[in-house]
Amino acid sequence: MKALVFENPGSADVLHLHEAADPVPSSGELLVAVTAAGLNFADIYRRQGRYPLAGSSPYIAGYEGAGRVIAVGENVTDWKTGDRVGFADVPLAHASHIRVPVDHAIRLPEWLSETDAAAVLLQGLTADYLLHDVLPLRAGMHVAVLAAAGGVGRLLLQMLKHQDIHAFAVASSLEKQKSCLELGADAAANYDTWPEQVRLWQSAGCDGLC
Repeated sequence: MKALVFENPGSADVLHLHEAADPVPSSGELLVAVTAAGLNFADIYRRQGRYPLAGSSPYIAGYEGAGRVIAVGENVTDWKTGDRVGFADVPLAHASHIRVPVDHAIRLPEWLSETDAAAVLLQGLTADYLLHDVLPLRAGMHVAVLAAAGGVGRLLLQMLKHQDIHAFAVASSLEKQKSCLELGADAAANYDTWPEQVRLWQSAGCDGLC
């Protein structure tokens, strides 16, 4: 297989392609040919040396992606060769092949491309966790979303709108605030004024904060 690796922390210049033996799935795992892999700030921070690295070099970054199953390990009954799969929180995703535990494998619907799945899973699962585990939702709530123009924030705004919940977006610039309004936020403000602006928007304040 091919993998995007680095031996020592640094800028993007330290990255290079590396040839390695194809992995073999263990019991309860899928072997996936990676079509697309996500790139998050955590991957960049690891490459820069700002996050600790496990194992030894060469290091392979990446924790989410999507592709097609090319082999299954023992005790795997619900997946077969050729199935389209997304995965999140699985290390070593920046490679052509990856072993994916079945409890981290997500079956992709036909309408979702592998590229889109790879781009959305970590942030999407984070947004889903915030809205359904940290902040149980009910229709008509008023929720403020910080960092609303970021990856998780943009998904939060769309998910809130879909569930008939009023969203107040907090973003640093007018351009970002405009983008948030286009995604479904009812109002937006910057970090200096948002507490006062929330009160003008909803006199009783917000029911929750993301």
